[in-house]
Amino acid sequence: MKNKQNAAHVVLRAFDPILHLTEEESQFIGTKIKIPLIDATTVIQLCEQTIEVFRSMHPTHIMSLNLPMYVVGDLHGNLHDFIRIWSRINNQYDQQYLFLGDYVDRGNFSIEICLILFALKIQYPEQIFMIRGNHEFTSVNSKYGFLDEVKKVYGDETVYKKINQVFNYIPLSAVISDTFFCVHGGLSPYLNSLKDIRKIPMPLDSITEGLVGDLVWSDPTEAVSEYVSNPRGVGIAFGERMIKQFFKNTNLKMIVRAHEKIKKGIRQEKRIITIFSTSGYSKKNSGGFCYFNPEGHIDCFTFDCRETPSRLSSSFFTFSYESHIPGGSDNNVSQSHTVSAFLTRSATAQITTGPRRNNRLNTPRSYSRRGPSLNTPTPL
Repeated sequence: MKNKQNAAHVVLRAFDPILHLTEEESQFIGTKIKIPLIDATTVIQLCEQTIEVFRSMHPTHIMSLNLPMYVVGDLHGNLHDFIRIWSRINNQYDQQYLFLGDYVDRGNFSIEICLILFALKIQYPEQIFMIRGNHEFTSVNSKYGFLDEVKKVYGDETVYKKINQVFNYIPLSAVISDTFFCVHGGLSPYLNSLKDIRKIPMPLDSITEGLVGDLVWSDPTEAVSEYVSNPRGVGIAFGERMIKQFFKNTNLKMIVRAHEKIKKGIRQEKRIITIFSTSGYSKKNSGGFCYFNPEGHIDCFTFDCRETPSRLSSSFFTFSYESHIPGGSDNNVSQSHTVSAFLTRSATAQITTGPRRNNRLNTPRSYSRRGPSLNTPTPL
């Protein structure tokens, strides 16, 4: 397939103006700042490339990673909040990131979230890491918005099936610096050691009862010490005794998870931290993300709910693969550049374009929590 290696480059080139927006500027995505619409050929090639990267780098369902690390929870197709998070981080392309799953459904821009993350994974494979959530299975994302979104944009299910094929290669968990167990949902009575996760087949095309379902669906609870059936209907609700036994079996010290809407974006209870990164999911909840520094301490950052346009009311422009191969038309380059040009010439937008650092990690909306020492267990 001609120039297949350029698919990730084309996608990042298309989204480059948006990826360089400040947090304040991000509110204009889809209104005064058009969103690139990537053609199906490029999307399919991008997916094939992404599968190759996951297949070669992550042959099992548990990744071994190292600090420092930015950790992002559920995004649910919220492009605006993804850019708000991205804009707060200095030297973005020099950092490591772990995304905890649920990239699609509910929100308006699931396609764009997938394309950006896939392209970043291809271009920066040692810095971008992804975990699979319960919405990265067709049994879920065929019902909660993703399938309908893709069919409306591309006309059939070809792209939908290809993106889900990528999901089949995304690992279910990660361990950071032999300390933090990262998973979308939580624990399982079938999880006696990390070897149990390594035994799960890869690729994985469906949620099975037992360990897989528990890893992506389970939630912590204070109501019981062991575990009970999850009120969601899938997975379990696991208690303190199960958590203690898991740490004893694995010598790990903290569970890092997503999956639950958190009113303030982040919730830390004893040795579990839950991160939910899309704001306005319901009742105007805040979003949040975390930075795990080299010493294992956790800095938490939150942002308030902001109204965003629907996909139907948003403005797009076509950015095709063919226009960026040798000898092809490059007309869409100027379309992309007009997005950046708007930021400098629009007097009505009232955008503040001060130093990047003013919109990033020194924001007054951040707060810090001291995580567990890498050498000293934190009591439950």
